[in-house]
Amino acid sequence: MEEFVKELQTQLEISLNAISAETNPVRGCDKKIELIEIAIGRMKEYLLEHPFCNRECEIQYFKYWSLKLVKLDVYHVALYNLEITRITSDKDQLLRYMENEMRRIKAFTEEHQELYRYYRAGRTDEDERYFTFKLPSRTTAFLIADSTFCRASLVLGKLLAYEEYRVVLEDEIGRLKNPNLQGKKIEIRVPKSAVAEIIVPIFVLQWIWIDGQPATLNELVKMAEKGLQIDFKKILML
Repeated sequence: MEEFVKELQTQLEISLNAISAETNPVRGCDKKIELIEIAIGRMKEYLLEHPFCNRECEIQYFKYWSLKLVKLDVYHVALYNLEITRITSDKDQLLRYMENEMRRIKAFTEEHQELYRYYRAGRTDEDERYFTFKLPSRTTAFLIADSTFCRASLVLGKLLAYEEYRVVLEDEIGRLKNPNLQGKKIEIRVPKSAVAEIIVPIFVLQWIWIDGQPATLNELVKMAEKGLQIDFKKILML
């Protein structure tokens, strides 16, 4: 099963990358969602035809193998809705939409903080509790759920997708609120050692927190790259 899912993901990645960057954003997102959902459908069909051989396989499927596809679907649906809002709204309406999205993501992350921290900490002691099939109860989802259903996996997929979507929103909100910087590319040409002297203390001293926990080094780098349009790959060695 792992081999099938990995091959499915590889083929999907190739198909997604083949969509031209020049394609209309709405049409591009729509096409990507279509490809992702076809892949998810194939994955579910395979699972129904090839049930889990043991509990460990079931956990791996819900915790890792299927998670990437869930994340991709949630992320691109969010981008699609953002692009639709962009072309049907004025500047103020778009800004309100994005700020509401930021609040929604924050509330969702806080609601599921326990699962998020469990996954990010690399824990495995409660995998059977989280990442195994359980029919939903007292919800209409019960009517359509099958052996491919795992609530924690779906929630975690959203959390991981929202990590990336939040960066997009922050960038877009910054552009709308600071139009004078739009279109300008800022390059900071400093030694790599100087960059480390700035970012590493912020990380070590935990001066920046994201959704109730200290920002990781990767998140700090992304914040700098997205917020200031700094490409750290172009930083010069002096």
